[in-house]
Amino acid sequence: MRLTKAQLAHACMRLNQAAEKRIAEAVPHIGPKPALPGISFAEQCDQIRTGKAKLRPQGELNSYTDLKDAYTYPAHDKAVTVAKKAIATWEAAHRKITERVHAERDRVLDKIMLSDAEDALAHIDAFSGAKG
Repeated sequence: MRLTKAQLAHACMRLNQAAEKRIAEAVPHIGPKPALPGISFAEQCDQIRTGKAKLRPQGELNSYTDLKDAYTYPAHDKAVTVAKKAIATWEAAHRKITERVHAERDRVLDKIMLSDAEDALAHIDAFSGAKG
């Protein structure tokens, strides 16, 4: 016998929960998501005083520009560039994990749509790794 609308909704909910659990279990293997380095006001002032900060071109400044924003901070900019590359690499790995799990979830959902209640439960249990 085919699944009812309520049974299909419940099966979808269970599959989504199992998929999110699988993703959460796989993400620690790629490590924590890198963060962009910050620069404090004191560090900005120190770099301005020591001459390590570069004054922006006149065309990028106006009378409302904060003094600290009138400068670029090359050392910090390099660190940000490196961090952005690390973040892009991490996000690509995370996206790959998510796409793999969602593709598998979608295949199981297709099987459920074409099966009866007992087969659907077996597919859900197999996907979520439950022992029955």
